[in-house]
Order: sequence, then structure tokens, then C-alpha cells
Amino acid sequence: MWTRRSVGPVLACLVATAGCGGSDSPSAQQSPDRSGPPVATSSPASQPSPVAPSTSAPPPEPLARAGKGCETAKAEPVTLQAPNGARLAGLRMGQGPRGVVLGHQAGGDVCDLFAYGAELAAKGYLVLAVDFESNGASDPVPPAVPGTSGTPVRPYADDLIAAVAHLRAAGATRVAVVGPSMGGTAAVVAGSRATPPVQAVVSLSGPATFGGMDAVAAAASGVPQLVVGSRSDPDVRKAELEAVHAAARGEGQSQILLLDGRLHGKQLLGNESVRSAVGALLEARLAENP
Repeated sequence: MWTRRSVGPVLACLVATAGCGGSDSPSAQQSPDRSGPPVATSSPASQPSPVAPSTSAPPPEPLARAGKGCETAKAEPVTLQAPNGARLAGLRMGQGPRGVVLGHQAGGDVCDLFAYGAELAAKGYLVLAVDFESNGASDPVPPAVPGTSGTPVRPYADDLIAAVAHLRAAGATRVAVVGPSMGGTAAVVAGSRATPPVQAVVSLSGPATFGGMDAVAAAASGVPQLVVGSRSDPDVRKAELEAVHAAARGEGQSQILLLDGRLHGKQLLGNESVRSAVGALLEARLAENP
């Protein structure tokens, strides 16, 4: 059963109290690694600041097809380039001006949300699922400049920004970014930095911080967001999700949906309440005249 409190003309703060089914335990998934896979580091002096690839640059050399672990016959394999020069493998499907970028969680790849992406494509969305650097069929992470804490900042938000640019070049005029677990953290950060801004982001169990990415700081950008999670998720504390939601700037710019149970990341899309909330956000924010 839902309780709903209005916080704005378009978006609302949603809290679900129904159980999620105890049989879907996140123990079968890899827990979110707050640092990510190892990468080499270099001194700031030897590593230039990443910049967006030039639109006149030649296309990157194609990578091996992404998604070998799932049925992707109806998707078009694409290779795009991240700002740091790494090649990203992706799968594109659907068509139209409403674009949706899909990330994945730790230890995953484009298969994490591919089935959901295929459903969106069938509803008239242009969808791109992408493998993050050092994951799936994408290139390894190049040497990175350490962040202020001395830990290399993971480039996953930049990977999603590159995917947003790809969809815009393919005809999308309004774009949302969706990610589970670490992909949710990256989605919120990407949403705060993409230029032009994206229309919405969805974080499914995204930690408050991951690999140098800070979703709490990014949420203050004012991009409409939906934060989803489970109250008993052993990998991401409820307080983290609430902090990302509370940091949003602007009346009605954030929704939070908390479920009873332990569902984590991509598992959440198996819950009808979650699918309904995500679908409603995409419909509202990606409409031509929202």
C-alpha cells in the first residue's frame, strides 16, 4: 500500500510500505564496491583534465559486441568514446526523441537492465545501455588523477555523460539516466554535470558515495530525480538514500521510494511499485511539453 505526500506540481515524495518478497535476496549479487576495480594513477601534472570528445573527431575503433550474457539480438551494438579516451561498448535500441541511458551495477554489464531497456524501446524510447570502463566489453580505465582524498575518481559518471551525448546525436531531444547500485551514484553525478542538462535521473540503491563520486553533493544541482531502495538492504543504508533525496534543491525535484525488504539495485525493477514510479517519471519528464 502506498502513502503519498505532494511536494510539487509534477513530482511527489513517494514511500512504499508493501513488502518486496523475501526470496529475492541481494546476497546473490555482488555487494557494491565503494572503490571499484583497480586503476593506475598518475600525477596531476602528467594527466590533462578530461574534456568532451570533439564532434568532428573520427569514430572510435569498434569494440567487441557488448552483452554476451543476455539476449541482445534486437539491439544495435555501438562504440562510443569517453572524455578520457576510453572506448565504451553499448547496445542501442528503439527510436524517437525520448532518450534513456542505462548504467549497471558493480560486477555487471549492459545485461543488468537490458530487458527493462527493451521494454522501454517497445514503448517508443531511444535506449542506450552502456558498459562502464573496465567492465563488460569496454576499455580498461586509463591512468587517473587522484582525487582530493588520494583515491582515483571513477569515470563512470563521464561514461554516462558520453552516452547522453550519443543519444542526442542520434536524435534524442530529452534524456534521462537510470542506474542500479554504483550506476545509480554515477547517474546522479552525471545528471548534475551533463550539458545541456538531462531531464531526470533514477538511482536504484545508489550509495551516497562511490569511487570518489558524491551523489549527495550532485543532487543539489536541481535535476529531477527518483531515489529508490529497500529499508533492509544490507549493502546500502536507508540513511544514504534519504541523504541523496534530502540534498535535492527545489520544491518537488526529488522523489524517494523505500520498500520493505532487501531488494538491491537491478532487483528493484522486479517490483511493480518501482516500475510504475520509474515509468511515471520518464513519461512526465521526457514528454515534449512537460
